Amino acid sequence: MKNQSNFSMLSHFAVISSFLVPIIILYYLFPESFVTTWKGRTFYMFFVWLMFLETYINWEKLKTKAPFKLQQWKTIPFLFFLVFPTVFIFGLYFLEWEIFIGDLTKDISSAPAHYWSLSFEYIIFTICLSVLLLLKYGVEGLKLFSISTAFVGVIGSIYLLDTMYPYGAFQPFQALVPVTAYCAAQLLNSMGYKTTLASGLHGTTRLKLYNASGTYLVGYDIAWPCAGVHSLILYSLVILLFLKQLKLSAFQKFVCYIVGAIVTFFLNVLRIVSIYLVTVNYGQDAARVFHDYYGELYVVLWTLAYPFLIMGFQKLWLRTRVERILKIEENSVSFKSVV
Repeated sequence: MKNQSNFSMLSHFAVISSFLVPIIILYYLFPESFVTTWKGRTFYMFFVWLMFLETYINWEKLKTKAPFKLQQWKTIPFLFFLVFPTVFIFGLYFLEWEIFIGDLTKDISSAPAHYWSLSFEYIIFTICLSVLLLLKYGVEGLKLFSISTAFVGVIGSIYLLDTMYPYGAFQPFQALVPVTAYCAAQLLNSMGYKTTLASGLHGTTRLKLYNASGTYLVGYDIAWPCAGVHSLILYSLVILLFLKQLKLSAFQKFVCYIVGAIVTFFLNVLRIVSIYLVTVNYGQDAARVFHDYYGELYVVLWTLAYPFLIMGFQKLWLRTRVERILKIEENSVSFKSVV
Protein backbone atom coordinates (compact mmCIF):
# COMPACT_ATOMS: atom_id res chain seq x y z
CA MET A 1 0.00 0.00 0.00
CA LYS A 2 2.86 2.33 0.85
CA ASN A 3 4.51 1.58 -2.50
CA GLN A 4 1.26 2.41 -4.28
CA SER A 5 1.05 5.71 -2.40
CA ASN A 6 4.67 6.53 -3.25
CA PHE A 7 4.03 5.75 -6.91
CA SER A 8 0.94 7.94 -6.84
CA MET A 9 2.94 10.90 -5.54
CA LEU A 10 5.71 10.16 -8.05
CA SER A 11 3.16 10.33 -10.86
CA HIS A 12 1.95 13.65 -9.45
CA PHE A 13 5.41 15.18 -9.69
CA ALA A 14 5.64 13.70 -13.18
CA VAL A 15 2.72 15.99 -14.04
CA ILE A 16 4.70 19.01 -12.87
CA SER A 17 7.83 17.78 -14.65
CA SER A 18 5.88 17.48 -17.91
CA PHE A 19 5.80 21.30 -17.94
CA LEU A 20 9.23 21.88 -16.44
CA VAL A 21 10.94 20.08 -19.33
CA PRO A 22 9.42 22.18 -22.16
CA ILE A 23 9.87 25.37 -20.12
CA ILE A 24 13.58 24.56 -19.73
CA ILE A 25 13.81 23.99 -23.49
CA LEU A 26 12.10 27.33 -24.10
CA TYR A 27 14.49 29.04 -21.72
CA TYR A 28 17.43 27.56 -23.63
CA LEU A 29 16.00 28.79 -26.95
CA PHE A 30 14.60 32.18 -25.85
CA PRO A 31 16.18 33.26 -22.55
CA GLU A 32 15.27 36.92 -23.11
CA SER A 33 11.57 36.04 -23.25
CA PHE A 34 11.66 34.94 -19.61
CA VAL A 35 12.21 38.51 -18.47
CA THR A 36 9.42 39.83 -20.72
CA THR A 37 6.04 40.09 -19.05
CA TRP A 38 3.86 41.25 -21.96
CA LYS A 39 3.88 38.70 -24.76
CA GLY A 40 6.69 36.86 -23.02
CA ARG A 41 7.29 33.80 -20.85
CA THR A 42 7.88 35.32 -17.42
CA PHE A 43 4.48 33.99 -16.38
CA TYR A 44 5.72 30.42 -16.80
CA MET A 45 7.83 30.90 -13.68
CA PHE A 46 4.77 32.02 -11.73
CA PHE A 47 2.85 29.08 -13.20
CA VAL A 48 5.40 26.53 -11.97
CA TRP A 49 5.57 28.27 -8.57
CA LEU A 50 1.78 28.07 -8.26
CA MET A 51 1.77 24.35 -9.06
CA PHE A 52 4.33 23.67 -6.34
CA LEU A 53 2.46 25.94 -3.92
CA GLU A 54 -0.86 24.19 -4.52
CA THR A 55 0.91 20.84 -4.14
CA TYR A 56 2.21 21.95 -0.74
CA ILE A 57 -1.16 23.33 0.38
CA ASN A 58 -3.07 20.22 -0.76
CA TRP A 59 -0.42 17.66 0.18
CA GLU A 60 -2.59 15.70 2.63
CA LYS A 61 -5.50 15.59 0.19
CA LEU A 62 -3.21 14.38 -2.59
CA LYS A 63 -1.84 11.60 -0.39
CA THR A 64 -5.31 10.30 0.43
CA LYS A 65 -6.38 10.05 -3.20
CA ALA A 66 -6.62 6.58 -4.70
CA PRO A 67 -3.22 5.60 -6.14
CA PHE A 68 -2.92 5.86 -9.89
CA LYS A 69 -2.59 2.40 -11.39
CA LEU A 70 -0.83 1.76 -14.69
CA GLN A 71 -3.26 -1.02 -15.68
CA GLN A 72 -6.23 1.35 -15.70
CA TRP A 73 -7.65 2.62 -19.00
CA LYS A 74 -6.34 6.07 -18.10
CA THR A 75 -2.71 5.02 -18.51
CA ILE A 76 -2.30 5.64 -22.25
CA PRO A 77 -4.03 9.05 -22.37
CA PHE A 78 -2.21 10.01 -19.17
CA LEU A 79 1.19 9.22 -20.70
CA PHE A 80 0.19 10.93 -23.96
CA PHE A 81 -0.68 14.23 -22.30
CA LEU A 82 2.34 13.86 -20.04
CA VAL A 83 4.75 14.06 -22.98
CA PHE A 84 2.69 16.19 -25.36
CA PRO A 85 3.83 19.60 -23.99
CA THR A 86 7.45 18.67 -24.74
CA VAL A 87 6.55 17.18 -28.12
CA PHE A 88 4.62 20.32 -29.04
CA ILE A 89 7.49 22.66 -28.11
CA PHE A 90 9.97 20.46 -29.96
CA GLY A 91 7.81 20.41 -33.07
CA LEU A 92 7.07 24.12 -32.87
CA TYR A 93 10.68 25.28 -32.83
CA PHE A 94 12.73 22.36 -34.17
CA LEU A 95 10.39 20.97 -36.84
CA GLU A 96 9.24 24.40 -38.05
CA TRP A 97 5.61 24.04 -36.98
CA GLU A 98 5.78 27.75 -36.19
CA ILE A 99 6.18 28.54 -39.90
CA PHE A 100 3.20 26.32 -40.68
CA ILE A 101 1.10 28.11 -38.06
CA GLY A 102 2.19 31.45 -39.48
CA ASP A 103 1.05 30.42 -42.97
CA LEU A 104 -2.34 29.31 -41.64
CA THR A 105 -2.97 32.46 -39.62
CA LYS A 106 -1.54 35.15 -41.89
CA ASP A 107 -5.00 36.03 -43.21
CA ILE A 108 -6.60 36.19 -39.74
CA SER A 109 -4.65 39.14 -38.38
CA SER A 110 -1.53 41.18 -38.92
CA ALA A 111 0.15 39.84 -35.79
CA PRO A 112 3.55 38.15 -36.31
CA ALA A 113 3.74 34.35 -36.35
CA HIS A 114 5.63 34.10 -33.05
CA TYR A 115 2.68 35.75 -31.25
CA TRP A 116 0.49 32.89 -32.43
CA SER A 117 3.05 30.32 -31.33
CA LEU A 118 3.39 31.95 -27.91
CA SER A 119 -0.37 32.02 -27.44
CA PHE A 120 -0.68 28.37 -28.43
CA GLU A 121 2.05 27.44 -25.93
CA TYR A 122 -0.04 28.74 -23.04
CA ILE A 123 -3.24 27.19 -24.42
CA ILE A 124 -1.64 23.77 -24.92
CA PHE A 125 -0.17 23.86 -21.40
CA THR A 126 -3.62 24.68 -20.02
CA ILE A 127 -5.34 21.87 -21.90
CA CYS A 128 -2.69 19.29 -21.00
CA LEU A 129 -2.68 20.24 -17.31
CA SER A 130 -6.47 20.12 -17.13
CA VAL A 131 -6.64 16.68 -18.77
CA LEU A 132 -3.83 15.28 -16.60
CA LEU A 133 -5.54 16.49 -13.44
CA LEU A 134 -8.85 15.01 -14.55
CA LEU A 135 -7.26 11.66 -15.38
CA LYS A 136 -5.34 11.45 -12.12
CA TYR A 137 -7.70 13.04 -9.59
CA GLY A 138 -11.01 13.57 -11.34
CA VAL A 139 -12.91 16.84 -11.03
CA GLU A 140 -11.39 17.29 -7.57
CA GLY A 141 -8.00 17.71 -9.22
CA LEU A 142 -9.20 20.77 -11.11
CA LYS A 143 -10.42 22.22 -7.82
CA LEU A 144 -7.15 21.54 -6.01
CA PHE A 145 -5.11 23.14 -8.81
CA SER A 146 -7.68 25.67 -9.96
CA ILE A 147 -5.46 28.73 -9.46
CA SER A 148 -2.43 27.49 -11.44
CA THR A 149 -4.70 26.14 -14.20
CA ALA A 150 -6.70 29.35 -14.36
CA PHE A 151 -3.55 31.47 -14.26
CA VAL A 152 -1.90 29.91 -17.32
CA GLY A 153 -5.26 29.63 -19.09
CA VAL A 154 -6.13 33.30 -18.67
CA ILE A 155 -2.70 34.44 -19.85
CA GLY A 156 -2.97 32.22 -22.92
CA SER A 157 -6.51 33.40 -23.71
CA ILE A 158 -5.55 37.07 -23.36
CA TYR A 159 -2.50 36.60 -25.58
CA LEU A 160 -4.56 34.76 -28.18
CA LEU A 161 -7.26 37.44 -28.12
CA ASP A 162 -4.72 40.23 -28.57
CA THR A 163 -3.06 38.24 -31.36
CA MET A 164 -6.37 37.85 -33.19
CA TYR A 165 -7.25 41.52 -32.63
CA PRO A 166 -3.87 43.30 -32.35
CA TYR A 167 -3.17 46.91 -31.38
CA GLY A 168 -6.17 47.17 -29.07
CA ALA A 169 -8.69 46.38 -31.81
CA PHE A 170 -10.91 44.27 -29.54
CA GLN A 171 -13.43 46.99 -28.70
CA PRO A 172 -15.36 45.32 -25.82
CA PHE A 173 -12.21 45.51 -23.66
CA GLN A 174 -11.62 49.15 -24.60
CA ALA A 175 -14.56 50.30 -22.43
CA LEU A 176 -12.41 50.55 -19.29
CA VAL A 177 -9.52 52.32 -21.02
CA PRO A 178 -10.90 55.92 -20.91
CA VAL A 179 -11.53 55.63 -17.16
CA THR A 180 -8.04 54.30 -16.48
CA ALA A 181 -6.46 56.93 -18.76
CA TYR A 182 -8.45 59.70 -17.05
CA CYS A 183 -7.26 58.62 -13.59
CA ALA A 184 -3.66 58.42 -14.86
CA ALA A 185 -4.02 61.92 -16.33
CA GLN A 186 -5.31 63.31 -13.02
CA LEU A 187 -2.42 61.72 -11.13
CA LEU A 188 0.07 63.24 -13.58
CA ASN A 189 -1.67 66.61 -13.25
CA SER A 190 -1.26 66.41 -9.48
CA MET A 191 2.49 66.02 -10.03
CA GLY A 192 2.68 69.36 -11.85
CA TYR A 193 2.34 68.15 -15.45
CA LYS A 194 -0.41 69.00 -17.92
CA THR A 195 -2.30 66.39 -19.91
CA THR A 196 -4.82 66.06 -22.73
CA LEU A 197 -7.00 63.10 -23.67
CA ALA A 198 -8.21 62.30 -27.20
CA SER A 199 -9.19 59.37 -29.39
CA GLY A 200 -6.30 57.32 -30.76
CA LEU A 201 -5.90 54.58 -33.37
CA HIS A 202 -8.18 51.51 -33.31
CA GLY A 203 -10.42 53.04 -30.62
CA THR A 204 -7.58 53.58 -28.15
CA THR A 205 -7.29 56.61 -25.86
CA ARG A 206 -4.42 59.01 -26.58
CA LEU A 207 -2.88 60.59 -23.49
CA LYS A 208 -0.43 63.43 -24.16
CA LEU A 209 1.86 64.83 -21.48
CA TYR A 210 3.17 68.41 -21.23
CA ASN A 211 5.38 70.14 -18.69
CA ALA A 212 4.10 72.97 -16.48
CA SER A 213 4.84 75.58 -19.16
CA GLY A 214 2.88 73.66 -21.81
CA THR A 215 5.79 72.12 -23.75
CA TYR A 216 4.89 68.75 -25.25
CA LEU A 217 6.82 65.86 -23.71
CA VAL A 218 5.34 62.55 -24.82
CA GLY A 219 2.09 60.91 -25.91
CA TYR A 220 0.93 57.31 -26.20
CA ASP A 221 -2.16 55.52 -27.47
CA ILE A 222 -3.44 53.43 -24.57
CA ALA A 223 -5.00 50.11 -25.57
CA TRP A 224 -6.75 47.66 -23.26
CA PRO A 225 -3.61 45.56 -22.57
CA CYS A 226 -1.75 48.74 -21.54
CA ALA A 227 -4.68 49.80 -19.35
CA GLY A 228 -4.51 46.47 -17.53
CA VAL A 229 -7.93 45.09 -18.51
CA HIS A 230 -6.37 41.63 -18.73
CA SER A 231 -4.87 42.17 -15.26
CA LEU A 232 -8.35 42.73 -13.84
CA ILE A 233 -9.56 39.56 -15.56
CA LEU A 234 -6.60 37.59 -14.19
CA TYR A 235 -7.12 39.05 -10.71
CA SER A 236 -10.85 38.30 -10.77
CA LEU A 237 -10.45 34.67 -11.78
CA VAL A 238 -7.61 33.89 -9.36
CA ILE A 239 -9.21 35.63 -6.37
CA LEU A 240 -12.70 34.23 -6.97
CA LEU A 241 -11.27 30.71 -7.16
CA PHE A 242 -9.29 31.36 -3.98
CA LEU A 243 -12.23 32.88 -2.07
CA LYS A 244 -14.40 29.94 -3.04
CA GLN A 245 -12.18 27.71 -0.89
CA LEU A 246 -12.33 29.93 2.20
CA LYS A 247 -14.90 29.64 4.98
CA LEU A 248 -16.09 33.23 4.80
CA SER A 249 -19.54 34.72 4.54
CA ALA A 250 -20.77 35.91 1.15
CA PHE A 251 -20.48 39.51 2.34
CA GLN A 252 -16.89 39.01 3.54
CA LYS A 253 -15.94 37.46 0.19
CA PHE A 254 -17.59 40.36 -1.62
CA VAL A 255 -15.64 42.90 0.44
CA CYS A 256 -12.35 41.02 -0.13
CA TYR A 257 -12.97 40.96 -3.88
CA ILE A 258 -13.96 44.63 -4.16
CA VAL A 259 -11.01 45.86 -2.06
CA GLY A 260 -8.59 43.82 -4.18
CA ALA A 261 -10.23 44.97 -7.43
CA ILE A 262 -9.88 48.63 -6.41
CA VAL A 263 -6.20 48.12 -5.58
CA THR A 264 -5.70 46.28 -8.89
CA PHE A 265 -7.31 49.13 -10.83
CA PHE A 266 -5.13 51.77 -9.22
CA LEU A 267 -2.01 49.67 -9.72
CA ASN A 268 -2.84 49.72 -13.43
CA VAL A 269 -3.19 53.51 -13.22
CA LEU A 270 0.17 53.67 -11.46
CA ARG A 271 1.68 51.50 -14.18
CA ILE A 272 0.59 53.94 -16.91
CA VAL A 273 1.87 56.91 -14.91
CA SER A 274 5.19 55.11 -14.41
CA ILE A 275 5.58 54.59 -18.17
CA TYR A 276 5.17 58.33 -18.77
CA LEU A 277 7.55 59.26 -15.97
CA VAL A 278 10.18 56.79 -17.20
CA THR A 279 9.85 58.24 -20.72
CA VAL A 280 10.29 61.80 -19.49
CA ASN A 281 13.27 61.01 -17.29
CA TYR A 282 15.03 58.20 -19.17
CA GLY A 283 13.70 58.15 -22.73
CA GLN A 284 11.43 55.96 -24.83
CA ASP A 285 13.82 52.99 -24.94
CA ALA A 286 13.77 52.77 -21.16
CA ALA A 287 9.98 53.15 -21.19
CA ARG A 288 9.68 50.28 -23.66
CA VAL A 289 11.81 48.09 -21.39
CA PHE A 290 9.64 49.04 -18.42
CA HIS A 291 6.46 48.34 -20.40
CA ASP A 292 7.60 44.94 -21.65
CA TYR A 293 9.58 43.72 -18.65
CA TYR A 294 8.57 45.25 -15.34
CA GLY A 295 5.20 47.00 -15.61
CA GLU A 296 3.12 43.82 -15.55
CA LEU A 297 4.70 42.77 -12.27
CA TYR A 298 2.75 45.46 -10.41
CA VAL A 299 -0.52 43.58 -10.68
CA VAL A 300 0.82 40.02 -10.97
CA LEU A 301 2.73 40.26 -7.69
CA TRP A 302 -0.28 41.88 -6.04
CA THR A 303 -2.63 39.16 -7.36
CA LEU A 304 -0.38 36.42 -5.99
CA ALA A 305 0.27 38.20 -2.67
CA TYR A 306 -3.31 39.24 -1.93
CA PRO A 307 -4.54 35.69 -1.05
CA PHE A 308 -1.81 35.47 1.59
CA LEU A 309 -2.90 38.83 3.00
CA ILE A 310 -6.48 37.58 3.19
CA MET A 311 -5.39 34.41 4.97
CA GLY A 312 -3.27 36.45 7.37
CA PHE A 313 -6.16 38.79 8.23
CA GLN A 314 -8.48 35.81 8.57
CA LYS A 315 -6.18 34.11 11.09
CA LEU A 316 -5.73 37.38 12.97
CA TRP A 317 -9.50 37.93 13.07
CA LEU A 318 -10.12 34.36 14.29
CA ARG A 319 -7.46 34.69 16.97
CA THR A 320 -8.91 38.01 18.15
CA ARG A 321 -12.39 36.51 18.22
CA VAL A 322 -11.23 33.48 20.24
CA GLU A 323 -9.38 35.71 22.70
CA ARG A 324 -12.48 37.87 23.08
CA ILE A 325 -14.68 34.82 23.74
CA LEU A 326 -12.19 33.45 26.28
CA LYS A 327 -12.05 36.81 28.01
CA ILE A 328 -15.85 36.96 28.22
CA GLU A 329 -15.98 33.43 29.63
CA GLU A 330 -13.23 34.30 32.13
CA ASN A 331 -15.11 37.39 33.27
CA SER A 332 -18.30 35.34 33.54
CA VAL A 333 -16.59 32.75 35.74
CA SER A 334 -15.07 35.49 37.91
CA PHE A 335 -18.47 37.14 38.31
CA LYS A 336 -20.14 33.86 39.32
CA SER A 337 -17.40 33.13 41.88
CA VAL A 338 -17.89 36.57 43.43
CA VAL A 339 -21.68 36.10 43.60
